[in-house]
Amino acid sequence: MINVILLGSNGALGSSVCKLLSQNSDINLLTVSRKKYLEKKNTIFWDYQSDVPREFLEADCIVNCARSSNFKLNTTFNQILVDSLPKSVKLINISSNSIYAKPNGIISNFFFKGDAYIREKKLIENYSKNKNNIVILRPTIVTDEGGWKSFLDLCASSNQIICPHNGNNSKIKIIKRRQVAEIIEKCIFNCTKAEDE
Repeated sequence: MINVILLGSNGALGSSVCKLLSQNSDINLLTVSRKKYLEKKNTIFWDYQSDVPREFLEADCIVNCARSSNFKLNTTFNQILVDSLPKSVKLINISSNSIYAKPNGIISNFFFKGDAYIREKKLIENYSKNKNNIVILRPTIVTDEGGWKSFLDLCASSNQIICPHNGNNSKIKIIKRRQVAEIIEKCIFNCTKAEDE
């Protein structure tokens, strides 16, 4: 039995991951709530600011799908996670290929630092990239999630779409939430199997 803790189980991606992992009889799944009154048998409380709960230190794997609209909180809680977990606990952190985004043009490319989301994900990745117990997954376009769904629906209903210069040379991986959840599930088994060997 693999002990897994899932952060962000109520979000668009996290709910798909939660559904898939809770159906797997080889996984003992705990979810995390930011609200103390929602704590129950398979849900533990963490305010994302204090020390991590004891269960985090005893888990085999933690899957981090959590994100709020608070840039500072997101970077801080990820640092707490990275600093607190023993090497025996694997952390799967969801990031984004958008961290590689660059605008067209030499001058704009030089000054471009990205929006808050890109800067946040870069900071989190840079803070954790030298840790052997951390896996970073970067889904590109998750078509049935939040902003991408709205964007693709808008494109589908538009009379004309103008692509970026040289956009036809780009390779973009398009995926659905269920597929990302399946990749995470495989990653859990691969991470914990490698630890056993």
